[in-house]
Amino acid sequence: MIAAATLLGLAAAGWYWVVHPADLPTDPRERTAQTPVGSTIYVGLARTDRTIAVTGVRMAVEANVAVQVRLLRCVGGEVAVTTDPSVFCTRLEDPSGHDLSPDDSLVAEVTGDSPGAAYLRTPVVSFTDGLQRGSSRLGSPAVVTLLER
Repeated sequence: MIAAATLLGLAAAGWYWVVHPADLPTDPRERTAQTPVGSTIYVGLARTDRTIAVTGVRMAVEANVAVQVRLLRCVGGEVAVTTDPSVFCTRLEDPSGHDLSPDDSLVAEVTGDSPGAAYLRTPVVSFTDGLQRGSSRLGSPAVVTLLER
């Protein structure tokens, strides 16, 4: 009876460890960017402190105009705010299905055709880290202002 309870306790502790990896780093300070309507801007949102295998990324966007937003993996670099990420990144790609290492970063690609603003909430990354798997916020929120030309 004691052996069975001990095994059950160890199994529960092991399962808890598997589904509760350490949180990824966040920063509550908002990134800010401005771009003319019709132009695409890239805003750096996040870096991680360890290598993780990304299984999915999502981010809530609140805007007072229609905007198109994509989260991308900046391979081998980091972007603050730019219209030309090729200066900072070897390439941009969908982060899902790829490792995100401390050498890489998450970037938001934002485009809009009307003046206004968009608030990008802190991204949530689903990932595996060795045997552990879970989801965590990663990085910072951002405010992007679309300016009239």
